[in-house]
Amino acid sequence: MATSPEKENLDDEWVEITNKGSSDVNMAGWTLADAQNHTYTFPDFALAAGAKVVVHTGEGDDDTENLFWDRSTSIWNNSGDLAVLLDPEGNMVSQYPEDEA
Repeated sequence: MATSPEKENLDDEWVEITNKGSSDVNMAGWTLADAQNHTYTFPDFALAAGAKVVVHTGEGDDDTENLFWDRSTSIWNNSGDLAVLLDPEGNMVSQYPEDEA
């Protein structure tokens, strides 16, 4: 995962998720959250093997490469924030920045 904590334009505030696996992943029910527990729930959406999707904080029309949280205020802190990707069962699949432990 990667983030862009831009507060001026909410469509420029985003998290990018890459499917590094060899199979498509149905993202329905997966969630993306920050350290303050602002949570985005993915729609019925398949992330193809090797593909990327960008989750924008602002408003827009979802497509295969861009999803929109439809928020009117920023989520990600410019000074740094934690982005956590959870599967439908609540298991952490990825986080950014990555745990250095």
